[in-house]
Amino acid sequence: MPYGIDNETEEWFKGLEKKLYAKLKTQCLRLGSIMPYVPEHGCYYDMGARELTAWTNGFYAGMLWQMYHAFKEKEFRRAAEGIEERLDAALEEFVKLDHDVGFLWLHTAVAD
Repeated sequence: MPYGIDNETEEWFKGLEKKLYAKLKTQCLRLGSIMPYVPEHGCYYDMGARELTAWTNGFYAGMLWQMYHAFKEKEFRRAAEGIEERLDAALEEFVKLDHDVGFLWLHTAVAD
């Protein structure tokens, strides 16, 4: 066992990985390059369209990059790059510089 993980724990992690993959793959195909926030009436709205520089806009792309690095599937990369490209426009019009900048680009551009 790697890192001293017992069989039961390893199986739990494998099950969790399958669930994460299924959930994020479905969301990736459904949402594309939107920046999901809190769902309204069961649907995610695009926070990037409402407020491009919202501090949470880099989180979903960061998860997509992690999935791409783990599974090498182009859908994850394509959606993450689409969000990153949209966020790049925020740099051109950014009027404030604070700790939120790290939330926007650390999970996207750095993970890229």
